[in-house]
This record gives sequence, structure tokens and C-alpha cells, in this order.
Amino acid sequence: MKIILSILGLACFMVNCTSSTVEEKPFTFDHATAILQSLEKSKAYTYAILDQMPDSQYSYKPAPELMTFSEHYVHNSIFTSNQLANRLNLENPFKDFKRDRDLNKEETRLEVDRMYAFMIQTLDFLQAKWWVVKFVHLKFCNSYANR
Repeated sequence: MKIILSILGLACFMVNCTSSTVEEKPFTFDHATAILQSLEKSKAYTYAILDQMPDSQYSYKPAPELMTFSEHYVHNSIFTSNQLANRLNLENPFKDFKRDRDLNKEETRLEVDRMYAFMIQTLDFLQAKWWVVKFVHLKFCNSYANR
């Protein structure tokens, strides 16, 4: 009896899933706005941390083999910009950057500013080319659905 009820329930579920037609609305999620909001939140959080650290502690190293506080943020800025530039085939603002000493608070903040400016510039560039991205995405989705 349990098997018959299970099969009957499964059959009803399958018929319900396959027989109903739902009118699909076009997906209108604004990726650029979501990315920009996330970027602004990240930027505010990063600057809050940078502002709270006293200038005299920017050379603080928790252990000899680790980076200083300043090196950590500059490294993150360089790494993020490298990833973005390389993936999108753009010119990296840090391509000629050489770190030969620890940077102070103001200098560290300037490098972080440069990273965020590059990210926002890249987002503006992508928004200008957004129709290309939408076309490629639509073509991919259609080819995937037609398998």
C-alpha cells in the first residue's frame, strides 16, 4: 500500500511539473547596480579599517614571515587589479608599480584608491558595452536550453 501511494504521489508530482505552463517574464536583474552597491560597501569597509589603524602601525608585522599591514592592503589592491585587467584584457594601473619600502597611511590609501577607481572605471566600461554582454548571455542561455 505504501508503494502504491508513493508511486501515485510521484506521478501526480511529475504530471504537475511537466504539464503546467507558466508564462516566464524576462529576467531583469540589474547586475551593474548590484556590483556597484557591493563595491561601495566593500570600499566603505576597507576605508574604515584603514582609517582606524594609526599611521605608526602601518609597518606592523604580526610575524617576521608575514606582510605588514600596509603591504597586505597594497598586495590586495595589486592582486585585484591584476585579476580584473587580465580577465578583461585591460591595461593594469599597477603594471609598473614597484614596492621598495613600506608605505605610510596616506600612500597606502592612495594605492587602494587607485584600485577602486580602476574597478569603477571598468564597471562603467562594461555598462557601456552591456548590450554585448546581454547578447552573449542570451545566446549562451538559448544554446543551453536547446540541448
